[in-house]
Amino acid sequence: MYYFYDDEEDQDETLDDRLWHIRSGLSTTINLSLLDLTKFPEEVFDYPQVTVLRFFSLGPPATALQNAMYRKTISLLPDRISELTNLVELDLTGQQLTELPDSLCNLPRLERLYLRRNQLRALPRRFSRLTSLVCLDVRDNPIRQWPDGFWDMPFINTYKERLIAADSVEYKLLMQKDYETARELRREARRWGLHR
Repeated sequence: MYYFYDDEEDQDETLDDRLWHIRSGLSTTINLSLLDLTKFPEEVFDYPQVTVLRFFSLGPPATALQNAMYRKTISLLPDRISELTNLVELDLTGQQLTELPDSLCNLPRLERLYLRRNQLRALPRRFSRLTSLVCLDVRDNPIRQWPDGFWDMPFINTYKERLIAADSVEYKLLMQKDYETARELRREARRWGLHR
């Protein structure tokens, strides 16, 4: 899906404009990012064929335009998210979510879940039911407790292998007295909850 900004025609794209692509059968992606929305639109649930749902907010603003867009966030993901059973990717980066509904765990095909820069303190209790998950980004969330079975999920083994490789790299950096790079590597591992 292509988006462009035309300075001469300063018209904001609407939710209906974004849903047109999926309604017409041209796409199975819905991109709600940068729309003037403060709650999750119920209209999305009329399209169970959606495979990719993007509803991310920009990072810290650099311009007045970005500042206006940055403020458009949601704080609640509806329970109805489980109706999107074909969903493979869900990107909710930069929202103000404090919790996720348990119904999220009923998405059998969900492979990629991006939740970076939210306010999540925990993941749903049944999170380990997301057996198709291969990528999870929960960085920059104040998560203090992981749900039962989380560390046994198949995709975690990939992270564990990367941690072992990172530990090896960290050791080599320390031996080379590259302390700053080693510290940065350790900080990143802590952000992921892989180091204490």
